Amino acid sequence: SHSGCSHSYGALYSRSTACGRQAIDEMARRARDTGLAYFAAVNHATDPVRPHHADRATQEKILLHLNEVLRLNARAKRGQAVVLAGVEASVLPEGGLDVDDAILSHLDVVIAARHGGPRLLPQRLVAQLLAAMDNPHVDIVGCASRSQAELPLAAWERLAAQAVATRTAVEVNVRVPMRGSLLRCLAVSGAYL
Repeated sequence: SHSGCSHSYGALYSRSTACGRQAIDEMARRARDTGLAYFAAVNHATDPVRPHHADRATQEKILLHLNEVLRLNARAKRGQAVVLAGVEASVLPEGGLDVDDAILSHLDVVIAARHGGPRLLPQRLVAQLLAAMDNPHVDIVGCASRSQAELPLAAWERLAAQAVATRTAVEVNVRVPMRGSLLRCLAVSGAYL
């Protein structure tokens, strides 16, 4: 569960809530009731509009979230959805992610996204996303829909090729116009979407 969080970063990492709305165990029950076997509890580590390296307290909250998920899964009843602990790490303007690799290595799902900071030329944005895909802890990369919509087909081809090479999924925002050439590029590459 990540959508609808209104970027209230850090709320996920209170011991019992995700996005400040529901307890994680309640979300697990709802996931089971809808037939899901797994779901990921993921939120931003830092403010995506003004990304910065997460301080020690924030990184400790991420580990508390992980421990809460592990405890929940250990006491889950048969048939209850398995909860995956995760984070959406921001790709920082100077490169790298806002959460340390030592923390990311313990999580089930890591999304690396470029949201805030100065607006980038498409080639610089793609370079940052390609670098994020090289991080062995990153499972999914993405960026703001406006930035995705501005990417030329050649940029998508590079992202798709790297996604296949690193087994990293690419988040394609629903607001991105699905031109036929883009769909063919993604389908032919076999990229994870």
